[in-house]
Amino acid sequence: MKLNNAFVKSAGIAPVLLILAAHGPSCAADGGAADIKVAATRESPLLDDPFMVSLGTFLLTTETKISIDGTAGNTGTIIDTKKDLGFKDADRFRLDATWRFAPKHKVRAMAFSISQSNTQTLDRDITVGDTVYPVNVEVTAKNSTTVYELAYEYSFLRRENYEITASAGLHAVDFSFSLRGTGTVNGQTGQASTETASVTAPLPVFGLRGLWEIAPNWYLDAQAQYFALKIDNIDGKITDLRAGVTYMIGRHWGLGAGYNRFVTTVGVDKNSFDGELKWNYSGAQVFVTASF
Repeated sequence: MKLNNAFVKSAGIAPVLLILAAHGPSCAADGGAADIKVAATRESPLLDDPFMVSLGTFLLTTETKISIDGTAGNTGTIIDTKKDLGFKDADRFRLDATWRFAPKHKVRAMAFSISQSNTQTLDRDITVGDTVYPVNVEVTAKNSTTVYELAYEYSFLRRENYEITASAGLHAVDFSFSLRGTGTVNGQTGQASTETASVTAPLPVFGLRGLWEIAPNWYLDAQAQYFALKIDNIDGKITDLRAGVTYMIGRHWGLGAGYNRFVTTVGVDKNSFDGELKWNYSGAQVFVTASF
């Protein structure tokens, strides 16, 4: 297993985390006790409540590049699903949840999915698996991507109005792709052929996260995650950067907005998927938060 030191370079949100610490109240002489006894005089829902759930929609810009090699040693064409297949951006829902089971310990989960399909005439030859689809052939392409994450967070710096946590977890991308059209299969032309590929790429991630109550009922949240791994038949890396602000309109409900950029590159050598996938998304997010 190889941990890429680019984690430090990728954590562009890290300065925000340092600001959280700089604006927090100074540590008491008995710092250990100050960490344990927090928010004694007032309630801070997102910092103190055991459960938090957010449901929102992404205003997404996505980029998918994929190549699928054939069984006979054919090298797949690197396909840009927007330029080559006409896929469009789309808004998608995202679910986030945390469980604070102790003052300094919590579990975080996230999930969202995106599906795209289109029928388009090719403007160049492309090779997918064992099939060559020639220029001017009409093809129908479909792909589906689902992202899951489960992580543990430890609050190593916690005060009345902010906390900074370190996290370790598992990030999984479940990707499937199919392309149907008339192509050349093993030298025989004019055949209607469908090439399919699917892969689930689970990768560990490590990160930093800061949550700061910048004013009564106003919260700033920033997060940076990174990991690179090469093991067995998977070679992949993940960069995940996110920042957002939440306003609690009541004791248990809030509205928020943020921005997220996610990039994953995975090389896979499996029967179900032999090739490379580069998938990234970025965009604004609006959400509703419940804390209880």
